[in-house]
This record gives sequence, C-alpha cells and structure tokens, in this order.
Amino acid sequence: QDAFFDRVYWSPALNYAAAQSLDLPLAVCVVYDSVIHGSWRAMRDRTLAKLPNPGADQKAWVAAYVATRRDWLATNSNALLQKCVYRMDSFAALISGNAWELSLPLTVRGVLIDSDALSGQLPVRASAHANDRVLKLTTPMMQGDDVKAVQGALGLGADGIFGPGTAKAVADFQKSKAMIADGIVGSATLAALGL
Repeated sequence: QDAFFDRVYWSPALNYAAAQSLDLPLAVCVVYDSVIHGSWRAMRDRTLAKLPNPGADQKAWVAAYVATRRDWLATNSNALLQKCVYRMDSFAALISGNAWELSLPLTVRGVLIDSDALSGQLPVRASAHANDRVLKLTTPMMQGDDVKAVQGALGLGADGIFGPGTAKAVADFQKSKAMIADGIVGSATLAALGL
C-alpha cells in the first residue's frame, strides 16, 4: 500500500508542489490533500487566475487556494463534497496559526498530534464499522450500550443515557486532553477514551 500511495499520490503531489514553487510543509500538505481527494488541477488553475505567481508569496497563494477550494466544496452540487469543507477549515486554522512548518505539537480537529502520536507506539483506532455513531446531547436523549461504554470509561454511573452530566464529563475529559471541548463523542474522543 505504501508503494502504491507513494507512486499514485505522494510523488505526484511533490512534483505539483515543486512546479508551483511550494516548499513549506503545510503548503505541500495542502497539495497532497487535494491530490488524494481530487480537484487539484482545477482548483490550482482557479487560484492561478487570481494569483498567477505562487512563488512570489507562497503563504498568500496557499491561503487563496484553500479559500477557493473551500468555496468549491461548500457550493458543490455533490452533497458528499459539501461535507468535506472541514478539510479546508482545518488547513485555514493551521494557516491562521502560522503553522507553516507543521512543528509539533499540533491540534487538528480536536486531535493532539505530537511525537508520541507519531511514534507508532500508541494504539491507533481504525474502525471499519459503518454503524459507529457520534454521541451527543439530543432531544430525546441518545441511549445505548455505546453510551454506557463512554460513561464507564469516564468513571460515571453507566445508565446508558447521554444526558447533560455525560456531555459535561465528556467536555471536561476533552479539555484535559487538549481536544476541542464540545461534549460530542466522535472517533477522536472514542480513541482518546481507549474505546
């Protein structure tokens, strides 16, 4: 798989970035994301129409590219692509934070990326289950064994009902892990809980 991804995505992304004089790690990452996800050439051309010389100020060019691609995703007739704006929002947050070198630690979408996370020593949760659901405070309140598991991992009384107390405990846990403390249990929070 590594050889396939290198040949089909990574190497072309490096070549595309070099052709535009983009060499900052975050800039290359943006190109790679677009090569994997699609639309690199079209969004590159739209951005070049506005800023024809990426090498003059690659930070400004990449920021314009991210904004162009976000707009394209958000207004796309394909509803699945509209749901992908988070990718550009994540890049925009890194750009806003001047994280061009991608120096660790970074927090992306509520997940802390540090040397431990990249060492290969921590367990990685990779789920192929299509039925994993995002747990959050709703009306009526969500119920089930998945809620009980989260409550148990948090040291709460496990009644299986995702109420305000569970939401607060989740937010407190997320805050302690330098995650976005929204009280919502998605894959990142499940992984942090060891579930």
